[in-house]
Order: sequence, then structure tokens, then C-alpha cells
Amino acid sequence: MILHLFGGSFDPPHYGHLAVAKYFSAISDLVLISPLYASNDKTPIAPSDLRVQMCELAFGGLGNVQVTSIDIERQSTTYTIDTVFDIQMAYPEAEIHVVVGSDALKSLPTWKDISELASRVIFDVVMRKGFTPPVQSGIHFTLHELATPDVSSSAIRDLIHRSSAENSELEALTTLEVREFIRKNRLYHP
Repeated sequence: MILHLFGGSFDPPHYGHLAVAKYFSAISDLVLISPLYASNDKTPIAPSDLRVQMCELAFGGLGNVQVTSIDIERQSTTYTIDTVFDIQMAYPEAEIHVVVGSDALKSLPTWKDISELASRVIFDVVMRKGFTPPVQSGIHFTLHELATPDVSSSAIRDLIHRSSAENSELEALTTLEVREFIRKNRLYHP
């Protein structure tokens, strides 16, 4: 069984996240979307339960993609090694692949317990144009070139925060269900 772990703050999930999940769902038996409670470098803005709900709305239509709250249940800073241990207990037969952006590849050697983590997973790196991967000793990774929309969660939050933001601007960034959920719950508004 091939299992792809796709973690992030998903604050909010957007079309770039959806493109990555669709791509890996085509080459995986299961893609687990794991919103973080908090990472070691940022704290999400929207409450964790609402981010899980947004992920369920955004990714719910993809057959072998599931949202898990495994990282949120920890109620503390999330480290990939901890998530991988939990997933290995739940899916002992799985070959685990961790999905990361090419910008994260450079920082992998500094990740918590990277030697242990690298012995347990393969990193699937989503490439950005013009990126040259650094040599990473002892870290197994596969490069994937895929076209993803140029969008970020922070751009969505900034648009919503500006009172002049039009709904049509958000249409190009995230799904209708997520946009309606954000509006209904008054997320990211000043």
C-alpha cells in the first residue's frame, strides 16, 4: 500500500493544495491530508476544528483522499516524525511518502529526528520551476514536476482582510465550498 502524507496548516486550503492532492491520489492508494495544530515555525490563524472542516470541504470529492486530525489531536507543535509514527501504527503495511514543497527540501536536514524519519519514509518533492535540488545525504526523495496554481493561503487571507476584496478574486484561489465556509464563519476578516 502506498500512502502519501500531505501536511500543512491549510489556513485556508486552496487550489494549489487541491492540485497536489489530485496528483498524488493518482499514484497512491491513500492520501492523508493532515492539518497541523501548530508547526515549529508558524501558528495558524483559523481554529484547528474549522481548518479540518475546510479541508473536508476542499478535498471531500477525491476518492482516495482522506482528512485526518491526527496532528490536531496532539494539541501541540507538530513534528513529522510523530505523525509518521502514528500513521505506521494505524497502517503498518503502508509505504509512507511525505509530500513536501521544493522549498522544504533545503531544510530537511534540520527536521526533528531526520535520520529516523528518513529511514521510515520517502519524500515526494513538488518542484517549483527553476529549482535545483540540493544534494541530501541519506534522504530518499523523488522529484515531481506538476503545474500548480500560483496561490497561497496568506494571499487568500490578505484578500479577505482587505475590505475591497471581491468574491470574484477569491474564485480563482479556492473552492466555492471553502469560500462559503470562510464567509459564514467570518474567518480572516478584520
